[in-house]
Amino acid sequence: MATNATSFTSPLASVKYGAVNFPPQLEYVVDTISQASAWTVLFTVLGLLVAYDQVAYIWRKGPIEGPAWKMPFIGPFLQSVNPKFEEYYAKWNSGELSCVSVFHKFVVIASTRDMARKVFNAPAFVKPCVVDVAHKLLGADNWVFLDGKAHVEFRKGLNGLFTRKALEIYLPGQEEVYNRYFKRFLEVTKEAGGKPVPFMTEFREVITAVSCRTFVGHYISDEAVKKIADDYYLITAALELVNFPIIIPYTKTWYGKKAADMVLAEFAKCAAKSKVRMAAGGAETCIMDAWIKQMIESKKWREAEAAGTLTEDMEKPNPLLRDFTDYEISQTVFTFLFASQDATSSAATWLFQIMAQRPDVLDRVREENLKVRNGDIHAPVNMDQLESMAYTRAVVRELLRYRPPVLMVPYVVKKAFPITPTYTVPKGAMVIPTTYMALRDPEVYENPDVFDPERYYTGDAEVKGAKNYLVFGTGPHYCLGQQYAQLNLALFVGKASLLLDWVHHPTPLSEEIKVFATIFPKLGLGISPIYAGALKRNESKMSAIANRSVARLAAQTASVSAGVRRTGISFPASLTFAARRQQRQFSTAILPSRRLPVAVRATPTPTSTLATRAYSQDAAAPPAGESKIWSFEDVKDLAAKGDKAEVIIVDAREPSELRDSGKIPGAINIPITTAPDSFHISEDEFEDRFGYPRPPKDAEVVFYCKAGVRSRAAAQLARSAGWTKTGEYPGSWLDWVANGGKVQR
Repeated sequence: MATNATSFTSPLASVKYGAVNFPPQLEYVVDTISQASAWTVLFTVLGLLVAYDQVAYIWRKGPIEGPAWKMPFIGPFLQSVNPKFEEYYAKWNSGELSCVSVFHKFVVIASTRDMARKVFNAPAFVKPCVVDVAHKLLGADNWVFLDGKAHVEFRKGLNGLFTRKALEIYLPGQEEVYNRYFKRFLEVTKEAGGKPVPFMTEFREVITAVSCRTFVGHYISDEAVKKIADDYYLITAALELVNFPIIIPYTKTWYGKKAADMVLAEFAKCAAKSKVRMAAGGAETCIMDAWIKQMIESKKWREAEAAGTLTEDMEKPNPLLRDFTDYEISQTVFTFLFASQDATSSAATWLFQIMAQRPDVLDRVREENLKVRNGDIHAPVNMDQLESMAYTRAVVRELLRYRPPVLMVPYVVKKAFPITPTYTVPKGAMVIPTTYMALRDPEVYENPDVFDPERYYTGDAEVKGAKNYLVFGTGPHYCLGQQYAQLNLALFVGKASLLLDWVHHPTPLSEEIKVFATIFPKLGLGISPIYAGALKRNESKMSAIANRSVARLAAQTASVSAGVRRTGISFPASLTFAARRQQRQFSTAILPSRRLPVAVRATPTPTSTLATRAYSQDAAAPPAGESKIWSFEDVKDLAAKGDKAEVIIVDAREPSELRDSGKIPGAINIPITTAPDSFHISEDEFEDRFGYPRPPKDAEVVFYCKAGVRSRAAAQLARSAGWTKTGEYPGSWLDWVANGGKVQR
């Protein structure tokens, strides 16, 4: 059979690009692509992606400060793995707004006070975020990730856990922990043969222990507390700003998730135990008890209301809470630990180092704490006594300014945020306000790089820095536990000052800052604590402290009177006020029965000279920027009007003072010493904090305190925040009582 050699030729063989007609100009491009190798295509796609990454970065950056170009894809990832404080500081100094881009995250940094406050107070545009893996560690349904009304409503149920009354309940547990751990500090030094020991891990453990005792009481074992203290750094490492967004075995996020699950499980066990005890009528000893007690009372009210058995003696809980599961309670309490652990550990570490470096400050803290405890170094303190430690609290306040444990607070942008007239932060970006620059503003804080408690004790830092003190944030997400944190640190350093002596052994890196979630001294903290002993053993030490103080104050008094240099210390006339305040502190803290000379007497009781400044309601308005001055008779007439009064009376003293002495009838309380930001926070935050609305800005308000000093500061703060109709009653409470004014208790 003959072979069929016929061949078939495809009709498309001569068609160059099928049915597609390309312009002649593009044929070369198409030819090149069709003949390109896989590697050529790969590198071309990569180049296009790099170009897109750069263009997207430049477009998002706009006019704000930041690198002109971005390292392809990763950005400054390598620097972020081991962050350096100096690099952060340079970024903050570069401009009020700056940016970086790491992987897919575009980050805008708000460096100045005003830019930071704008972010904190913009809930319509931003919401708090941590890092991608935080939802996996804390729980995606955790309350801290709520936004808007849901967040506000949940938060109202937690406000009662941090009231003054609640904080006093937690004090005995905190004292117990500090007594035990300060003894341990001595054992650590003894085991080291008296040689300096890095104490940073010890501070982390004592802060973990006091936090657990405050949050979950004795429901948790000492072994579990130790385990949490040892492993908590794994959670911190997992929540660093730059990390893997997914959990991969044996990475930081994996170890952090395991540690977080352990803490949640322990706290859930505590919640179950607390529910049983609170249902049986047990006394509240911790935050968990207080919250569960609110749930039980809310349930009783709802059941009585449904059954129609409400009685007049039943008080409706405000707000009414639903029943939370053990796990939900555990999640919430875990957020308290998350918010406090690293920050408070940082503050405790810096407190010990700075006190060791400034023995004069430590001596004054000892003086005050010894007096408050009536000479017994082992005596516990109540809330009134703790609040009365003005100098110790000034030390804590200054420490948090000088070494702020919270440097930055990340937010995610929900919708395009026009943060300035010329720049809009794009949706989906992170915007991070920093607190550091506001706390180092030289226009507000003289010598801002110097640790000086006097700025809060005798100076005007509270007034001038009301908008700058962003340690605890501001706006709808301000820190619920800010009063707890400051009082806890005051208790910590006060007890330590009486029970311990310690020596800091500096290194070349002691004053340099290491960033790890918060800030710590580099290379740990090498200290050697020495027990001060029982009261009898300690009498000579305390006597020596008192003698040094007497000598110091005598020298200062002589210098103030003569206006010349004495004993190597100069007190020119411009410093006499500070010197007087220091002597007044000494007279009340160490020698209550000793009368000061007239030249350095405490603020005098108002005299008849006030009559020449007394404000009459018929008088002309004061010059702009000044307060009206009210007399006793004017305030008396105002108080008599009750609810019909058009002017609001504001008592600027502390709540403990009002409980002891009463108040002018109808006055509301805004304690200017412990809450100096009251006129700068939002209205919702004010009402959450105090339980009643803030006077509107167009209302007329008259301030008083005990002797007229704090009321003047309060009026100045109100004017700086936009209140224009301010008044002062200079005679204040002392004048009111002396003239027989009615007292409301």
